Amino acid sequence: MIKKRIITAVLFVSLVSVLALSLTGCFKNTSIEELDDSKVFVIKVLEAGDNEKLMDRMNALKENKELTFEADETGMITSINGKSQAPGEYWMLYTDDEAYSNKDWGTYTYEGNTIGSASLGAASLPIKSGKVYVWVLTSFK
Repeated sequence: MIKKRIITAVLFVSLVSVLALSLTGCFKNTSIEELDDSKVFVIKVLEAGDNEKLMDRMNALKENKELTFEADETGMITSINGKSQAPGEYWMLYTDDEAYSNKDWGTYTYEGNTIGSASLGAASLPIKSGKVYVWVLTSFK
């Protein structure tokens, strides 16, 4: 009887530990960098989940209070960490993932590398391990 309780307790503790690690995993696998007076936010994905989109990761970071953002009714990002776009400004998304970027649509230089404008919005853009996703507040005035 005691042996059964010990085994049950060990299994329970193991299950809780695995669950806790899975819930916090995405936060440890992402780094966020704020540049240029809060006009540039860099999301480095160290490890991505299967079929995970950028918005999934951003929502997880938001739930963990590591990032705040707002979007309009169309899903376009309008504010990141309290920095809202003014009239004629937009949060533009760039990535070094060549499968989902287009340099003809615009470029941004990050750490000496020229990366292209994302070809999909955050809700549709698949993220990949080792890739960088950069939000830049851009003026079109």
